[in-house]
Amino acid sequence: MITMLRKRNVDVIDLAPSFMAANPKDALFQKKDTHWDEQGMSIAARIISDSINCLLGRAGGQQRYCCKDSSIFEPRDLAMSLGDTSSYPRSCSIITTLDGSPFKDSVWSDIMIFGDSFSFVDHAFGGSIGAQIAYRTNRPTFTIFHICATREPLELLNFLKYRRKAPKVIVWVFVSNVLCAKFTPI
Repeated sequence: MITMLRKRNVDVIDLAPSFMAANPKDALFQKKDTHWDEQGMSIAARIISDSINCLLGRAGGQQRYCCKDSSIFEPRDLAMSLGDTSSYPRSCSIITTLDGSPFKDSVWSDIMIFGDSFSFVDHAFGGSIGAQIAYRTNRPTFTIFHICATREPLELLNFLKYRRKAPKVIVWVFVSNVLCAKFTPI
């Protein structure tokens, strides 16, 4: 998939090498869950944000967002698939505006995040990959999330039809095994 996209001159950020190079003692995924934990989210957001800052330049002016460490309790997807609906604690970073209001997507942002459930983890708490990227680039973001990877390209095309201007950067966050299982190269 990555090779095919690069042959079509699409800039691709492959997070796998950075995840593989991470300290083996650092967990990158939530316990009893298939989604990134705070460390995994931080690695992904840093790498993606660095690329966006290279493309667009870091937005100047006063910092728009704050980051604070927090912890939440919630069920885990692997545990739930085995019938365990208990809530488990975990750490996460919460992004707020300077006045302490929760991070909110900006539909007219120049940065659009598009993806599966990995792009939406912690969205309700202001800790999604979109919020993390907004914090690191000092630019608002907008996230479109769809659990079904086969519908994502259609959702994106439908959404772009109604925008006054195209975003400057579209980030598509997906888990490759989901994508490869549902698409064949064109």
